[in-house]
Amino acid sequence: MVPNDESGRRINRPVRRNRKTINQPVTDAKRQAILRVMDQYRRFGPKQVHAELRRTRHDITLAMVRAVFEQLGRSESRIARIFRR
Repeated sequence: MVPNDESGRRINRPVRRNRKTINQPVTDAKRQAILRVMDQYRRFGPKQVHAELRRTRHDITLAMVRAVFEQLGRSESRIARIFRR
């Protein structure tokens, strides 16, 4: 249903989008969730870990997962390093 004014014409209103801030802090609970998935699936890279987390949690971004990987010194999975050679 589109809102109309009294003349019968459609009212054009800008679409408001809810955008979260990009640089959200990685809390301890988020870090523990990421580390739990990383321990469970040791061969996963950041994208696979993020995809697994998206099944249950939607507040963890790919940037957060990459930041945790970089802090641990694991920027990519072992499989990706093998195929890159």
